[in-house]
This record gives sequence, structure tokens and C-alpha cells, in this order.
Amino acid sequence: PSPTPTPLPGASLIAFETYRDGNGEIYLLDTSSDQLINLTRHPADDRAPAWSPDGSFIAFESRRDGNWEVYTLSLADGSLERLTEDPAYDGAPSWSPDGAEIAFESYRDGNLEIYAVPSTGGQPRRLTDDPAGDYGPAWSPQGDTIAFTSWRDGNKEIYSVPASGGEPQNLTQDPADDDSPAWTSDGTAIAFVSWRDVDRITGSRNAEIYKLALLEGTVQRLTDNAWPDLDPAWDTEGRLVWSAYEPGPPFETYDPFRPGDYHLHRMGAEKPQRLTDTNWDDRHPDPAPPRVDSLAHLAQVLPPRQPSPTPVALPEPGTLAQVTAVPSMLLSFADQPIQVNELVAPSLVSWQQDVLQASGWDFLNRTLGSWRNIDQVRKREMYAYDYGFLSWHKAGR
Repeated sequence: PSPTPTPLPGASLIAFETYRDGNGEIYLLDTSSDQLINLTRHPADDRAPAWSPDGSFIAFESRRDGNWEVYTLSLADGSLERLTEDPAYDGAPSWSPDGAEIAFESYRDGNLEIYAVPSTGGQPRRLTDDPAGDYGPAWSPQGDTIAFTSWRDGNKEIYSVPASGGEPQNLTQDPADDDSPAWTSDGTAIAFVSWRDVDRITGSRNAEIYKLALLEGTVQRLTDNAWPDLDPAWDTEGRLVWSAYEPGPPFETYDPFRPGDYHLHRMGAEKPQRLTDTNWDDRHPDPAPPRVDSLAHLAQVLPPRQPSPTPVALPEPGTLAQVTAVPSMLLSFADQPIQVNELVAPSLVSWQQDVLQASGWDFLNRTLGSWRNIDQVRKREMYAYDYGFLSWHKAGR
């Protein structure tokens, strides 16, 4: 017999995407115990989790079938259903409050538009139609409206469109970029990300989270951080949950800051509470609806993690590996030959073997940006310093 889910009074589950396993996975976090469980367990990337209103399913986007599609995962028995099937990208699911449909973004008509598909599968219907990109749908609690982000005014703005289809309405109307709408539970306000204010430390614009009261039209700033705050969401107690960027420590002489990571935060009574702490990005939190099931139950019904389709054979301890140096590999870039910096090779190979031995996954099998000169720097507009380029794969930082 199937185990019966055990309610956890007062517990707060948050679904989120994380790269702590070397690829994108959907995890659940029980904030009352810090317990974690991997829901998707697949070597392909899985992202953008969205709870069903009754808490029995999680929708998400995945590349497990070769391109990005929308899936639903049953939390009762661990079964998986694919809802979209198109060669173009489909992703960013958002449930209707009655659970009957799922809104999503899609490239199937040549640019990003908003669609809705029955949650049990069927033919999608198109909700937006504009040459500019429309993406990131968020279904209102009342079910009659879908908020989304649009480029149709030349920058990113928050729009809304009737769930039955109709003329979109611009809600934010600011010269700075606004995106990532998230409805409050009563449907009277929307949290969103904006670059409208100048940061007090860097002197440049920074992503912060704001709240738009729809009836009054007033905007309130909710976060104040020197680094980007993204992915707003609301839990069942009306607390803001989001992803906050934190820079790493100094990294060599040519880069003032090592690439940092995003961690989940929740608004507390006096200050934000940090919910996760890893060396990997934790993004797109979605707090559970009032119905909450036991993590122990989920661990019993979910399948084991699937192995990599291309497993890497580990050498026997003490085996001498043959390393082939490529000191003068040339690439054509902008009609100018650029030499790979050979100073990188010894440390990269050594690090690659250490990571492979420790994790069983060859994260450092390839490098990114290895054509750049080691001392090349660029100016990033949003920050007040020059910084260099790193050539390591993201998992090796």
C-alpha cells in the first residue's frame, strides 16, 4: 500500500531550482528543519518549479527530452507527465488557481509569447501576440488575470492580460527594467524586480524587489541590497521569499570578486533570513500552498537519481594519466588569431582530476572563454570597477 502523507503543522516547504548536483534540479526545502529532497533526480537541467494550488503537483521546465518542455510531477506517486511538445522552447509554468490550466512562455511562434495549456494535457491556447517578447506569466489568485513581463515598450515592463485573452495593460510604466511579477495571496498587489533606483554603495542601478498596490497604483521598495535581489514569491503567511546574490571572496589579482552565488532568503520581522547556503545558485523559489506533505513520503515514492548518459570512468588510484599539452592552439575570432594561454593548462588539468575524483562527474571537461588573454578586463556598467574574465566552467569556481 502507498504511504499516507503526514501533515507537518507549521512547516513551510519551498520548491526551488538549484545547481548543487552539477546540473539544474528541483528541490524541496522544509524551512522548519532545513531538510532537503531532490524531486527531479535527472542529469538534464530542470528549472522553474511551480506548485499546483492543491499542493499535489509541481510543474517545471526540463531539457530531458532534448529541448525545453513543461512537465508536471505528481507528489503522490512520483509520476511525470509532459504537457508541451514543440521543437521551440517552452517554460516558466504558472498554474491557474483552479488547477485546470498552466500558463507558460514559448518561442513556438518565433518570439516569446504567453500560452496556456490544460494541466492534464491538450492543445495550448495563445494569450499574447506582439513582435516584442512576452514572458514570465503569473496567474492571479482570482483566476481572471495573468501578469507577465513584456518588451513591447522598448524595455521590460510588467503587463497584465485577461486569462480568457484580450488587450494587455501596462502596470509599471517606468524607464528602468521591471520584470518577474508575483501576486500576493489576496490579488491586490504584485511584487516585482526593478532596476529603477541607484544603489547607495556602488552608485549604479541594481535589481531590487518592489511591491505594486494595484488599486492605489503606489510602489513600495521591499529590499535594499548592494547586489541583485531576484525571483520574488510569497509564502502562505504573506512573507516575501526571493533569491539574493552574494559575491565571493577576492579571486586572484585580475578579478576583484570571485563569481558569487544566489541563495534563498525570506523576509523576517527585523531582517531577511537566509534559507540556503551553498556554493551553487539557488533560484526561483515557490513556497508551498497551505496543504503540506511529509518529505519522508516523497522520498519513498520518487525514483532514484538517473545516472549520467555519459558516465566517466575513474582511473585507479596511483595511475599515471597521459596529459597532452596544446601550447599554441589558434582560434579565429574577429579575423584575428588568438592564442590559448598555456599558463592555464597545468592548473586546469590538476583541478579537473581532483573534482572528478571527489564528485564522480567531470565538471571541468571543458573551459569557457579560453581564447581570452589572461589580463583582459572589461567594464561592467552596473558596478563601479573593472573585472577580468574567468575561463573555468561554472562548477569549478
